[in-house]
Amino acid sequence: MSDYTLIGHVCLDEVEGGTRLGGTVHFSAGQALALGCSVRVITSATPALARRLFEDHDGAIAVDLQESACDTRFGFSAESDGGPARLLSGADPLDAAAVAMQLVQGERGTVHLGPIANEFAPGVIEMARKGSDYLGLTPQGLLRSFAADGTYCFDPSGWTPSAQLADALVVNEGEYRALIELGLLDGYGGLVFQTRGPDGATVSRAGVVLGERSPSLRGAVEPSHTIGAGDVFAAAAFIASAAGESPTDALELAVEVSCHYVHRGTDAPVYFGIEA
Repeated sequence: MSDYTLIGHVCLDEVEGGTRLGGTVHFSAGQALALGCSVRVITSATPALARRLFEDHDGAIAVDLQESACDTRFGFSAESDGGPARLLSGADPLDAAAVAMQLVQGERGTVHLGPIANEFAPGVIEMARKGSDYLGLTPQGLLRSFAADGTYCFDPSGWTPSAQLADALVVNEGEYRALIELGLLDGYGGLVFQTRGPDGATVSRAGVVLGERSPSLRGAVEPSHTIGAGDVFAAAAFIASAAGESPTDALELAVEVSCHYVHRGTDAPVYFGIEA
């Protein structure tokens, strides 16, 4: 069983009728478990939210907590697939020295950096690189800035050259276009998986497309079922790549499991293994 460590904020999405768990670390952890990994999450949150994350995955993950007085919370429409509307509160940033210590206490393996709200203090990416055999990055949280009222927009100021230390990136179409136009991927030699919603995804290296896959299932899906799909895709892509699969085979697996995820028959997240 391979080791898969996720680093980023778990969050609470405030939706009609209550709250639900969110954040890359939550959704990617579920997919990594479905693919047979031993999963650990390094996060900053209140003990209560860390316990909820642990229990939601039936105690099958380890949670290394940097304790915070408050949690990251997003105002979120359950019917929208466009992402949260605003940041309501933020947990403390993840400290680089603490991340380094938590990484050395476990087995080396794959590390997935999953920021959602610029929560990485300086040095976190570098510590993750030193503490991993394979490093994946979903950079959406490095590409957001937040106004005083919590609304946010695309802002690349959180992107630093250290992001290119990752072996692979997973980005959506809009993020990819912006990173290319701004020259932020210039010189990057890792894999870039680009998700394209119902049209599937591509994988490229240094601007050269290596493969393209369309989903095996078609038709309308519940908009709320798309929440977390990119994180499911990323976990599958990183796990397969770290295991030595070709870029196209990693892409095929990621498209397949994320396709089944959005076409699931229940509101609760359901994660699929290789047999899907």
